[in-house]
Amino acid sequence: MFSLAGKKALVVGIANEDSIAFGCAKAFRAQGADLAVTFQNDKAEPFVRPLAEKLDTDIVLPLDVREDAQFEHAFDEIRRQWGGIDLVLHSIAFCPREDLHGRVTDCTRGGFTAAMDISVHSFIRLVHLADPLMPVGGACMTVSFLGADKVVEHYNIMGPVKAALEAATRYMAAELSFHAVYGTPWMMRVAGARSTPPPAQDVSKLPHVQDAIKRAKLGGYAEGIVRMLVLLARARGAVRRDRLERSHRLLHAHPPFNSMTGETRTRLIFEQTVIVEYCGDEAIALLAELLKDPVDRYRALNLVLDVAGPLDQMDDATVAMFRRFQVVLLTLAREWRDPDLGRHAPAAADELQSRTAASADSPPIDVAADSVPAGQPAAERPEESAA
Repeated sequence: MFSLAGKKALVVGIANEDSIAFGCAKAFRAQGADLAVTFQNDKAEPFVRPLAEKLDTDIVLPLDVREDAQFEHAFDEIRRQWGGIDLVLHSIAFCPREDLHGRVTDCTRGGFTAAMDISVHSFIRLVHLADPLMPVGGACMTVSFLGADKVVEHYNIMGPVKAALEAATRYMAAELSFHAVYGTPWMMRVAGARSTPPPAQDVSKLPHVQDAIKRAKLGGYAEGIVRMLVLLARARGAVRRDRLERSHRLLHAHPPFNSMTGETRTRLIFEQTVIVEYCGDEAIALLAELLKDPVDRYRALNLVLDVAGPLDQMDDATVAMFRRFQVVLLTLAREWRDPDLGRHAPAAADELQSRTAASADSPPIDVAADSVPAGQPAAERPEESAA
């Protein structure tokens, strides 16, 4: 079995000894996790607290998910006692009796709203509050049922409600996946964010590392952008949350990334991360092989610059790395004022100017715009797979 020793787990939804949430809490504890458990109200506390004590629970808190103040208090207490959190289990659902036992066709607005709020939005709220307490990644889990996918007799309105819960989970997983990839301790080591990476002479011989190194000069526009993002993250040694969010938008909303499956995108990020770690300066020099077209170079640099943020917000390491990109690519990014660097790239600047004049003004590149490419109807937007 795997170990959860030292992990901090919040379990929401224990009502009694037969609760699914209690079975999960027992399993977490058996694997070494420290527990925080919630109870709905004063009426539920006498049933939940003895179970929490049986599991040697660190934190026992009230949490009625309809009360925002109780959400805030619960996570403030977790932050105060633990500092962070690794696991969240959401195992609660509710629908008023008359709507639960009636036809979906007859469900009232109030019943539907209550079911969605308590069964679905409560999980969204939990993830929202847990996210800042998971700086190096974590896991948020919920409980669903076959009735979300197929019609199950007597499950009634909870079928559509559980389907909404599953859809919300997929979308949150997609939104948080970029940070999850870069936030895990293993990926932080590969990206050089730790001061003591594994010995290069050992890891570099692994087959998947060798395969990635062989592909260092292969690829194009997408590989060039991702490699520059990884190089900037490695130069800084850490990634701010706002930059992660801008990276996420770039890698999901802009072509060619918006036509990739989640698996393809993750594989691309992983491969370029390995190349950056084990090819050293050659990974930077080979950007010129990936981005051969001057207009592609200009666009790629501008997209990466938009992720990095304004020049006055960059540290010295980020500025130095971005200058290296422009020297290698013989291209100045938009609004980059650097007379010394400009002397490295007069030919590229002239060519870009002539290409732009020949093709008329191009629309500005907006990394923050979460939109479908021009000409592609919204219905054709690629669907993200569940993380």
